[in-house]
Amino acid sequence: MIDQLITLSVEIEALLRVLRDNPSPEAKDLLEEKFEQFSQLFYTHIPQFGDIKVLKDLNDLNDLNDLKAPADPAPDPTPPAPEPIKLDEMLCRREAKDLTRAFTLNDKFRFTRELFDGDKTRFADALNMLMAMRSLDEARDYLAADLAIDPDSEAGADFITIITNHFNGR
Repeated sequence: MIDQLITLSVEIEALLRVLRDNPSPEAKDLLEEKFEQFSQLFYTHIPQFGDIKVLKDLNDLNDLNDLKAPADPAPDPTPPAPEPIKLDEMLCRREAKDLTRAFTLNDKFRFTRELFDGDKTRFADALNMLMAMRSLDEARDYLAADLAIDPDSEAGADFITIITNHFNGR
């Protein structure tokens, strides 16, 4: 239960970063969903905090407007027609969205052991955080600053290559 709360809090943090840099209705909806899951789990399993006010939605947060980027000029009312997507490209895009599929079973064991001190939860949390990120630059910053992945080590270089391929395949 605590591990689920930690995982949800990591996902919420990643979504807040996404909203700060690139606000979108999809990200806000996903953040509301994750926040609701976190709240339900928290107040159901940790009774000593039952008297704390539960936020019903993100509109209860006074600082939500701080997450929005400055207003862009008025968008063109007629968006360009999307180009048709071929089946193989659509399948590749779908596969690229799920970062966990980019790792073989051996990769998962290796990276968990060599980069995350054998902690499967930390590895899973890192992948969830990376999947929520919008750009390769943001992911590289996270890998270097938060996870301290050494790009000069063999395991670190291989891990970064898989992450780079994930973002280039989007």
